[in-house]
Amino acid sequence: MLVVSTVKADDCTRLFNGLYTRGAEVNVFQPCGSNEIFWVSASSWVLRPLIDYVENSTSSPYQPIYIEFRGNILNEVRAGFAAQYDGLIRVSEIKHQSSQIPAGCSKQ
Repeated sequence: MLVVSTVKADDCTRLFNGLYTRGAEVNVFQPCGSNEIFWVSASSWVLRPLIDYVENSTSSPYQPIYIEFRGNILNEVRAGFAAQYDGLIRVSEIKHQSSQIPAGCSKQ
């Protein structure tokens, strides 16, 4: 018997908002109101526009920007630089990005 799944990709993800920081050997996300910092994983076609935005809208490396995205926290073994962080988060779709960080979303 063939079982057809009705689960959509969006059902496996949720919306996140927080600070994205990029620089040499740094590619991380910190949710608003959280002390946790996650290494960011994403397909190049998802991440490239975000990297371009960071490079064109910030004045220095490691300057965080505010992002909203659809994604999920992965339960995977981390190696290399990713092992230094609280977890691994997969970004599947960027919804919003801004160099203006909302007052309620600052580094803890």
